[in-house]
Amino acid sequence: MTADLSGRRVHEFVVSGQWMVYCWTPASTSGSPNHLVARNLSTNAETEIENPWPGGGLAMDGSRAVYVMRATGKNAGPDTVVLCDVSDGSRRDVAQAQRIRELDISGNRLVWVQDIERGSAVAVMDLNGTTPQLLDPVTGYYAHEPRIDGDHVVWARGKPNQGFSLFAHNIATGVTHSLNVENAGRDAADVSDGFVVYFAKDNDIWTLYAHKLDTGESRAIAQVERYIDGPSVREGLVAWIDHVPKEEFKPLAGHPLLDERDFRNLYCYDAGRGKARLLAANIFALSRPYVGDDGHVYATAQRQLHTAHDTNVTTPLDVRRW
Repeated sequence: MTADLSGRRVHEFVVSGQWMVYCWTPASTSGSPNHLVARNLSTNAETEIENPWPGGGLAMDGSRAVYVMRATGKNAGPDTVVLCDVSDGSRRDVAQAQRIRELDISGNRLVWVQDIERGSAVAVMDLNGTTPQLLDPVTGYYAHEPRIDGDHVVWARGKPNQGFSLFAHNIATGVTHSLNVENAGRDAADVSDGFVVYFAKDNDIWTLYAHKLDTGESRAIAQVERYIDGPSVREGLVAWIDHVPKEEFKPLAGHPLLDERDFRNLYCYDAGRGKARLLAANIFALSRPYVGDDGHVYATAQRQLHTAHDTNVTTPLDVRRW
């Protein structure tokens, strides 16, 4: 998807309809400023949204992208959530709070994580003007990776160096409940069409489950050794990334700095068929995959390793589509 732009390293991206928004830095150096760019997938035309972008969260629905502008400096004020319509470049600030991160959008609703006293909590807001509401804040606990789809919000909550529990909130009814999962990963869940997909650890093995919110029924989809940044789901299609097992890794001639810890396999599961399959093997992927509303799976992957000095910090990365 971005292979025509040489020398870039894509760190984070989202796709919706004909639009992709992604964050990149030069591949040859580390510590460079982030560029936040919108790309029209029909014409490949690009528009730079922010340069530099301090990072902190990125999500998209239709042509509307939301991202965090991090407050910096010794006496920095609150962080800001920015709404940008990439079709015309218009943007506006929609919310401010101390230390915002990990946000998502569905329709006119936003969710994000923000700091509270001795912890963090999930906030939900309607773009039509409602005041942000904190969902079940608990002092001493930390919320992570909220996801929203329609009325449904899911997130993980836990304490440092301990396991995480999964929670769901129904905006229409105002009810928050536990999914009775006490050993999930902090970035382990996603939600679409009333289904939550999540990773939970069972006897040192991570199992991927699909949970139906209206019935509470859960079923196992797959088992992995070490997942990367959680699963993605949309309309019954689930995608995830797992590390390549050491015994299956094929060393790369001339690249001694890269080993099996740097390469992953990309999988998908079609709920309609009830089958999982391998989409791509031995790709260098840093972030969770993304299931688009076009039925394709998107992920970052290395384009080419140029020299023996390429590492997992300087390897060029593109967004690829399967």
